[in-house]
Amino acid sequence: EGLGNQFLSHIRETQAIVHVVRCFEDTGVVHVEGGIDPIRDIETIETELGLA
Repeated sequence: EGLGNQFLSHIRETQAIVHVVRCFEDTGVVHVEGGIDPIRDIETIETELGLA
């Protein structure tokens, strides 16, 4: 789905970004993509930030 342009515009104004990536399985915590894949999640965020 993406982070949204409004959110990404706020990122440009920051001096630091902390990127926390989920690397654990827990059936009680649903992942938006349907499964855990930290590499995919990192690549998605890096792509979105690069395009912002």
